[in-house]
Amino acid sequence: MNDILVVDDEELLRRMIVDHFRDKGYPVREAEDGVKAIDACRQEKPGIVLLDLNLPDMDGLAVLAEVKKLYPDLVVLIFSGLTDEIRAKEAIRLGAYEYLVKPLSLMELENNFIRLILGDP
Repeated sequence: MNDILVVDDEELLRRMIVDHFRDKGYPVREAEDGVKAIDACRQEKPGIVLLDLNLPDMDGLAVLAEVKKLYPDLVVLIFSGLTDEIRAKEAIRLGAYEYLVKPLSLMELENNFIRLILGDP
């Protein structure tokens, strides 16, 4: 399926991302923690995952590793409020497509990643 899975424990930010892409016509699912994100991926492979690095129940890098085991070709964009070169390099080593720093520009995210990977809705 060519949907977007948004994983972030910050409800306001998650809702903003979800609403933006739904308004643009993309199918979107959401998860507020790592366990729910992995479960969502097991239920149905997303087209792309937008994954926060800092989650309450598990580290985003652990979530990344698990979803990449399920789907090695899955595009996962990691984002964080912190610029951390070591964790960014580790995310890329584990298979992240890109490491982005908050605040996210939703238009930039859409134009540089979502449309390129999923196409237009």
